Amino acid sequence: MRVFAALTPPATAIDHLEHALLGVRRDDVEWRWVLPDRWHLTLAFYGEVSEFTADRVALRLERVAGRQAPLQLCFAGVGAFDRPSRARVIWAGVRTIADDGSLARLADRCRAAGRRAGVTMPQTDRGFRAHLTLARARTNPVDARGFLAALAGYTGPVWTATHLQLIRSFLGPVPRYETLGSWPLSDGAS
Repeated sequence: MRVFAALTPPATAIDHLEHALLGVRRDDVEWRWVLPDRWHLTLAFYGEVSEFTADRVALRLERVAGRQAPLQLCFAGVGAFDRPSRARVIWAGVRTIADDGSLARLADRCRAAGRRAGVTMPQTDRGFRAHLTLARARTNPVDARGFLAALAGYTGPVWTATHLQLIRSFLGPVPRYETLGSWPLSDGAS
């Protein structure tokens, strides 16, 4: 099964971002837009793992969640992978209100949980970039500079991330997700 650790924004934050996209989103053949009910912030991607390994990851993520206070977050700005003039992915940035590195540390702990569970973590050249994927290029890279300029100053409402989730993804023309586990961020508080 293909799994990842994530935070899921609440409906109010999703609705705000979706409304901001209405004026600039193009329904064309270049982009495959991610449906808002599938928006999430990936903290660690574990790839294909066995059910046994997914269970081991879940146990470790539960511990991670129990040591992490809820996070105050917001969507802030937009960007593109690889580069704006030849984008394969466009995304909304996510940042902590405290701007204290806590989100990156949580992502590091989620990746470490995977390694301790026996997952060979995919290597990446770039550091953690907190983002929510909005669209993927259908085939060739796309010039996304106009889209990015139109939403450059976007900042969404503050929201609280309260749960860490282990999510299974099913690939296909319309990917779907199944939550395998969800644990409250509690920083040891009961």
